[in-house]
Amino acid sequence: MVRYWMILVVVLGSLNVIGQNAEEWLPLFNGKNLDGWNVMNGTAEYRVENEVIIGTSKMHTPNTFLATKKLYGDFILEYEMKMERSLNSGVQIRSNSIASYKDGQVHGYQVECDDTKRRYTAGIYDEGRRGWIYPVKNETSKAAYKNGEWNKFRVEAIGDYIRTWLNGVPIANLRCELTAKGFIALQVHSIHEQEKEGKSICWRNIRISTTNLNKARWEMPDSIVEKSYLFNRLTKREKQEGWQLLWDGKSFKGWEQGNGNPLISSEWLINDRAIVTKGNAAIQIKKEWSNYIFDFEFKVGKNAEGGIKYFCDEENQSAFVYQIYDDAEKLTDDEKAKGKNLLASLKGRVPANGQIHGDKRVKLYKRDRWNKARIVVTDTTISQYLNNAKVVELNYAAEGIEAIKSLIQIENITGEISYRNLKIKAL
Repeated sequence: MVRYWMILVVVLGSLNVIGQNAEEWLPLFNGKNLDGWNVMNGTAEYRVENEVIIGTSKMHTPNTFLATKKLYGDFILEYEMKMERSLNSGVQIRSNSIASYKDGQVHGYQVECDDTKRRYTAGIYDEGRRGWIYPVKNETSKAAYKNGEWNKFRVEAIGDYIRTWLNGVPIANLRCELTAKGFIALQVHSIHEQEKEGKSICWRNIRISTTNLNKARWEMPDSIVEKSYLFNRLTKREKQEGWQLLWDGKSFKGWEQGNGNPLISSEWLINDRAIVTKGNAAIQIKKEWSNYIFDFEFKVGKNAEGGIKYFCDEENQSAFVYQIYDDAEKLTDDEKAKGKNLLASLKGRVPANGQIHGDKRVKLYKRDRWNKARIVVTDTTISQYLNNAKVVELNYAAEGIEAIKSLIQIENITGEISYRNLKIKAL
């Protein structure tokens, strides 16, 4: 009898744990029609067959979205998706369409479905805003996608965490607080090749949970890189990895004028959690650094010019400069090909030549939007990145330049440039 009760207690205890961790699912699609959904932006068609939503690619239309009428904040979303070869699609989460933003263009986080060789499926793209914010680099994650077959997605949007799984494989581990609530939408991407017209993208078993989320969330392994876009604050994982904030988001504590004098407030402003610089001036962090990774975000006004000056002593004799320059319109194609003043170049030394989608630089730079940058300094080399693409690499040791402990300076020449999320990690 004692043994029986022990077994019964263990079984009931196990069921209780399972009950606590089980998601409470609600269907987003009734399997019969598109009640509760709206078509937005484009004219591609959606229909329902055999409890499946089918979107059909169409020429001469922008991206088309089938969006929920209801808005969602924190949730766990699961769905299955299949599409014909060579297409690109995705599912929008926490997305919006506002008349004052690009005449109602849908914008927000997109969980990618990518049939190209790139295989970024379940990575996160910021539709209509910043572009790729979590491209998929892990080869194990890329291998999880099954071309032309049904794939199961899981998306957890809880607080500032956005995490994805593809067929049970962890893919994206993002921290971002830009948008807290919005609709969920199925995308039929615009096409420009006639052979892609009439191809289908299919969704089924779309369901959502909005309660007991912390108990139901899946564990994200440490092997999956965490990317953070939080405003001027570090995640617990970043702190454990040795990252430090260079700017606290509210004051200029720890900074000084480029010449060591107090800051001039008319040249350096704090607005909407960002440093805004105008005119011809420079500020620098008071501490010196040697080997490090330095991350920051910047937004460039029209015709503005400035940069991040680093690897420099007090006299700036051997300074390297991450060029920040609004080259969207001012430079001719020939000047761009020669690297003249290209944004993210190593000024006066190495032109930026990074690629994300083919060979068009315009996909790297976004005027009047936030761009993500990285500078890496080692004992022998420096590297520069723009929106997750390496655009410059220089072996300075091979040129006879010695490594030094140096200052980091924000230099402005003309126009308005904004900076935020300045953080550094010693190597």
